[in-house]
Amino acid sequence: MLVSSLGQAPVDFDDVMLTRGYQGTRAYCRSKLAQIAFGFRLAGQLDPRRGNCHEPAPRNVHADKDGPHRGGHPIDSLERGVAATTRLAADPELEGITGVFYDRDHPAPPAPWAADPEVQERLWQLSEQLTA
Repeated sequence: MLVSSLGQAPVDFDDVMLTRGYQGTRAYCRSKLAQIAFGFRLAGQLDPRRGNCHEPAPRNVHADKDGPHRGGHPIDSLERGVAATTRLAADPELEGITGVFYDRDHPAPPAPWAADPEVQERLWQLSEQLTA
């Protein structure tokens, strides 16, 4: 299981290292969506539940011309985030479920880009290239 985020933005494959116009929030959101897409690609290759991703306890999210930004106060408590993470990792009722994004402890759709098999494969190939 991958701990991810509701803050998601597509990766710019022409600038994956964000060498042009770096912003921390943009990097974070791109990395989280890439993580979800990678997790979904991985889901078919590992034991059940290893390819699931989730947002444990979101914060307020607002958007401007540069995309989503995290800020403000937590929407949920640390305790609820820990409970959601524990349930998704250990609940026997979820045995065999993989390739799902969860908002806390319930299934939710990620940004559509994360579910695109072509994007998933491209990220997989890029990961292999960067890690040799």
